[in-house]
Amino acid sequence: MAHGEPLRTTFLLHASAAHRAELERWPGLNDALGQICAMATAAWPTIAMDHGAFLPHMARHLPPEVPAVQSLALLRIEELYLACACALGNETALGELLALHGSAIRGSLRRFARQLDLDELTQQVHAKLFVSEVAAPARIAHYSGRGSLRGFLLVTAGRVALSLLRKANPEVPADSRDGRTPDPELDLIKQLYRSDFRAAFETAVGRLSVRERNLLRHTYFDGMTVDGLGALYGVSRATAARWVARARKVLLDELRAALADRLGAETAEVESMLLLVQSRLDVSLRTLFDRGT
Repeated sequence: MAHGEPLRTTFLLHASAAHRAELERWPGLNDALGQICAMATAAWPTIAMDHGAFLPHMARHLPPEVPAVQSLALLRIEELYLACACALGNETALGELLALHGSAIRGSLRRFARQLDLDELTQQVHAKLFVSEVAAPARIAHYSGRGSLRGFLLVTAGRVALSLLRKANPEVPADSRDGRTPDPELDLIKQLYRSDFRAAFETAVGRLSVRERNLLRHTYFDGMTVDGLGALYGVSRATAARWVARARKVLLDELRAALADRLGAETAEVESMLLLVQSRLDVSLRTLFDRGT
């Protein structure tokens, strides 16, 4: 496809209603799309993919809650282009991706080798990641370009492996909250994504207001009750309780956004991960505030 008006037309056709009006008013849209396509093809000169296939993919992944022009600037274009080509079954793109990340994917699956054959597991994870089915596209198609492709691949590979493990061993618990029964999914997240969660968590706390941080610090590190907080701030017990609940919600919202940006995971993936770590949120807050944050 030539770098002319068809770029703009194709992109607008697949943009969400939330973005289309803004994009239509942007006189530089066609030039920006041309630069994006040039950047992507320069990064992957061996991958033959028509821009008419990439532009709809990119348009569908613009986050609706962020202005379109800002969204385009935030996308990891080179990685999104590679993922798009893999989702379309481009063998050259798949070879490039596995050369970059194949060993990391396999390495992340070694922890399951005691229960499942590693070679077979790797093949099944690759099939889920890169092979489309009639009812569902390949998982790689869900990469949003908002975080690292490597992080997305490791998150997805781990979740696919756990799903296969539970099918092979139905006695593996789906969840645990009593602290006595091991939770393999929470353990996986802790081992694989510890540094990502720590960085995202610190980013989320850093985005809180001073009062929100202080409320959480007093609650989870100092051990103050809502009665104590009410007395400290000169408000009723009910108001103090609402403030703490609000600060906790803001923290989780910011953690959700930071994880999505860092890992490149789709909303459903991030929500599942947040459900797993919320039971440990109090411990995480105490640890974080103990370091003087």
